[in-house]
Amino acid sequence: MTPDAPSPGNVGSQRPVSDWRSALHDLADILRITAPSIALVAIGAIAVVGSSQSIEAIRVLAEECDAGHPAALVVFVAAMIFAGLSAWYWARVLVYLLHVEQQGTSRLGELAVTHLPRICGIIPAFACAVGAFRASRFSTTDSASVDQLLVAMTIGAIGIAIALYLFFVYRHLLLHHESPQSTLTKRTTIRTLPGESRLLLAGTSFLWLGLLVAIAITHGRAVVMLGPVSILLVSIGTWIPALSTLYYAGRVVRLPLVTLLGIATFLFSFFNLNDNHIIRHEVVADRRDLPATFEVALTEWLKARQDLAEYETYPVFFVATEGGGLRAAYFTSLVLSAIQDRCPQFAQHLFAISGVSGGSVGAGIFAGLAAQRARNEGGKRCAADFRMPGQFQRLADSVLARDFLTPLFAQGLYPDMLQRALPFPVPSFDRARALEYGLERSWKHVTGGDEFARPFYRLWKTFTTGATPALFLNTTRVETGARMVESNLHPIGERFDRLVSLADIDRQLDIPLSTALGLSARFPIVTPVGGIPFRDSVFRYADGGYFDDSGATTLIEMLASLYVGDSSLTAAGRPAFVPVVIRIGFSVKDRMSSDPTRKFTSSGLNEVLSPVRTLLNTRDAHAATAVEQLHTTIAALVDRGVDARLIEFQLTQDNVPLVLGWLMATRARAEMTKQLGPARKCSSTTGVENDCSYQDVVDWLERRKVK
Repeated sequence: MTPDAPSPGNVGSQRPVSDWRSALHDLADILRITAPSIALVAIGAIAVVGSSQSIEAIRVLAEECDAGHPAALVVFVAAMIFAGLSAWYWARVLVYLLHVEQQGTSRLGELAVTHLPRICGIIPAFACAVGAFRASRFSTTDSASVDQLLVAMTIGAIGIAIALYLFFVYRHLLLHHESPQSTLTKRTTIRTLPGESRLLLAGTSFLWLGLLVAIAITHGRAVVMLGPVSILLVSIGTWIPALSTLYYAGRVVRLPLVTLLGIATFLFSFFNLNDNHIIRHEVVADRRDLPATFEVALTEWLKARQDLAEYETYPVFFVATEGGGLRAAYFTSLVLSAIQDRCPQFAQHLFAISGVSGGSVGAGIFAGLAAQRARNEGGKRCAADFRMPGQFQRLADSVLARDFLTPLFAQGLYPDMLQRALPFPVPSFDRARALEYGLERSWKHVTGGDEFARPFYRLWKTFTTGATPALFLNTTRVETGARMVESNLHPIGERFDRLVSLADIDRQLDIPLSTALGLSARFPIVTPVGGIPFRDSVFRYADGGYFDDSGATTLIEMLASLYVGDSSLTAAGRPAFVPVVIRIGFSVKDRMSSDPTRKFTSSGLNEVLSPVRTLLNTRDAHAATAVEQLHTTIAALVDRGVDARLIEFQLTQDNVPLVLGWLMATRARAEMTKQLGPARKCSSTTGVENDCSYQDVVDWLERRKVK
């Protein structure tokens, strides 16, 4: 891989330094040469500074250090320096190898040769400084030490950037090397580079390969201690040498190899040659656990309630929980677990949960805990004196307190990134599996069970007689935009509006519970669209929030399909029941707010971008409309004499940001616990408050017969 040596004519050729065209030509040449470093550090900087999830990850880093675990911070600093040195060094190497017309270079070109690599080298540290500063802006009274540490991290990152720049300027004095100007014309091939340069190239190549293998084998578990921002910085530091080498090889053989790789990647994706996002599944020929029909299941479930005789009209709970990554998962599991801890009979009164995205994950956490620990028994009462947290809440918190983002990032930045350049699929490279395996590992570590790794339908081996709620995990089919639900019940009947379930697609398909939860949480970019094989084709499914982020639409159809209040069904043997609906999510007011932090409200490029903004804003508006329709449905039942009720648990964004992602700071979890609060009685004019809603659920469960 040796480039043609410059001819004496090339070295001696002069262009007028005062010629601005020559200056721009020189600048463009240096920009092209340093493009690998510039592009990757720019993408990395945008990811660190512009992503709320990265800001949250930096906050988590500070919390760990404040709790007496500084190892992750040390790794973060090392990764920052590594990314900066790699960006500077390989930009400088490419300039030395490929920019051979030094003597005739304009003043602008000379400045670019000298300073562009240095600027590339300090961008990672400056980006981390900005990220730490942004994380420190969200102060709370109980996290002053963390905020002070974030300020120190900001100052420290700026100091590292300055130190790196000084090193780049004076390294020849510190390391007793020749000055750049004296070596510029001597080192024009890799063979003539210093030994340490070739050693660095080999070292970073082995590091890249080692990380690729370790991440692929463990699905990101091997690097979870690094943290998401550190793995992002390390990936920049290892991908720059690889991309720089490819760029250099293209210049040697006079072929645009980087461009050709981009074209090949596009074609592989266009023809789906490398689609490795088919969900984990098995085909079971003789199914014995097929979903029961929804209406029939309710009747059998009601008859099997051990405390049925204790109520005049049995309260049956239905839950709709919206999406929002780990934020939604945590709040959903928090609400349901806190109620269960206060009232051990709650799980046996909870018939079904309609979940979307992160809400589906939280619903799955609660259903798994109920399968392990809840029982369908009579005589249980709500605790009179109760203080949060109880057993269910502690377990749910422990399961979701893990870092699910680092394995997901790592799988995406290494195996799944390499997959884009391969013309065949490697299923184990799928980044979505990192999230699924992460949930399985966390569940196993905290609860000791393997429910998340077992087949989905197996969680409900005794659904009608047990206390495990049915799950309706909403997804959106890419080809049609319609809903599909993964459920242990079969939603048939005209009132379900022809809703398709996983069993309708393939009754012999078996998938793990973690895969079912993950398929409902396929939000763009972070997790890919999942494919389900169907005969000779593939049906692709995305996050359920594309259709309805609230989960309310499916719940409305549930209520309609139950023929609530129909006396003929009661006379035919169905026990009398009253539907109590719980909605978990953000307030409708927040969803419909014109707050620019929640809406796409910019007005530039109106002709081009207004349709896009409309589509993006429609997602929140559709969810808000579905919630309003749920209110209308309950009101209609009340008008017909049914004692139905809608109880809402709502999050609000105040001083503490509750970000969308798969890693959450301790103070974010504490904020959600604070917003739930202990149960207390409220007047009907108080409005929607979570502590009032909590007490409302308790009151419904305590509506026993008067003895």
